[in-house]
Amino acid sequence: MIFSRLLGLKNSLLLLYDPVTEDSVNQMESEILEVRKYYRFVTLSEVGKQVREKNVKGFASVLLKNARKSTFLRVIPLLRGENIPFTLFLRSDCIGMNRLPPEEEQFRKEKGSTALNEMNPEQFFTTWGKIKELPERESELGLHFFAGFGPIDLKYIQEQTGRVLKSAYCENTKTLHEVKELGIETVVTERVGAISKGANPFDLPHWEMEVEEN
Repeated sequence: MIFSRLLGLKNSLLLLYDPVTEDSVNQMESEILEVRKYYRFVTLSEVGKQVREKNVKGFASVLLKNARKSTFLRVIPLLRGENIPFTLFLRSDCIGMNRLPPEEEQFRKEKGSTALNEMNPEQFFTTWGKIKELPERESELGLHFFAGFGPIDLKYIQEQTGRVLKSAYCENTKTLHEVKELGIETVVTERVGAISKGANPFDLPHWEMEVEEN
């Protein structure tokens, strides 16, 4: 397996993941260990700080898209074992409800009546208690802004976690102005690419690893 030749150049990378299966976690681990050969892992807020200071060389950040049970059972123990900090994005409409995100529930209903007890329970979201247990020294909590499912209650999320959220993942750049109004300082979007000179901390792309064939 040969990863993209862009590794090691004068840029920074944001690695966005939402793994559930063992295979997807193993793939994530391989990518992260490869990236670590060339980059220093920090939180998303730290990347945003470096971008504002015009320093975009050599940083990487692991971003966890959803607070699923699989994230806590498989992914976070892996990252902690490797001493890699991470940013976990939160949605108040799913956490603590033992359910899928609304958009995935809708997709499931459209595809047929799959009973919940036949689904992988690791896909469901964890509890606020589990999130609150995460040590601040190795984790950052951010806002997952998903347009189309009502307003985001940032105050409620901060009350539940005891933390101030300063970073976000925004799936729709048309709603970036709403994110800024919440006091968020660093935003990663659906754009794909590396962070290079002149990047906008409110519209940072995420990186997708490319596997090249021999």
